Amino acid sequence: MKKAIITLLSLTCLVSCQPKQSENTSVADTTTVAESPVVVGGDLDKNGCKGSAGYTWSVVRNECVRIFEVGIRLNPQDAALDQTLSAFVVLAKDSTQVELYLPQLDGSKLLQKRQETGAWSDGNWALQQQQGTYTLKEGGKVRYQGK
Repeated sequence: MKKAIITLLSLTCLVSCQPKQSENTSVADTTTVAESPVVVGGDLDKNGCKGSAGYTWSVVRNECVRIFEVGIRLNPQDAALDQTLSAFVVLAKDSTQVELYLPQLDGSKLLQKRQETGAWSDGNWALQQQQGTYTLKEGGKVRYQGK
């Protein structure tokens, strides 16, 4: 009888010393976290550009660029536009094309140089350069301008 009581007390102590598992935590939850850790800076796009570092793919440059470093900043001139958001233009090395990055667009838009006007255009958007100032028009209306 004495042996049974000692055994029962020993088992009770062992069970009471076990850490409690939270009701909301399961073995599957901890396994999932261990299998898919968050990788900081692992945000490469399909072209290998790291968006968290400010890089985006440039079609005219055929490389990852920071448009705010290689592009020309064009500030809004139309009161209907958000005055805190600029557009950017990246020139091709041979200047036959420009890549237009607009705040309202995902991605970019390509404009071709028109020999007859000397401006880059796609029919709706037109970029002109005069005396070091770039003017971007949409449908003939000035939208952005910069140097």
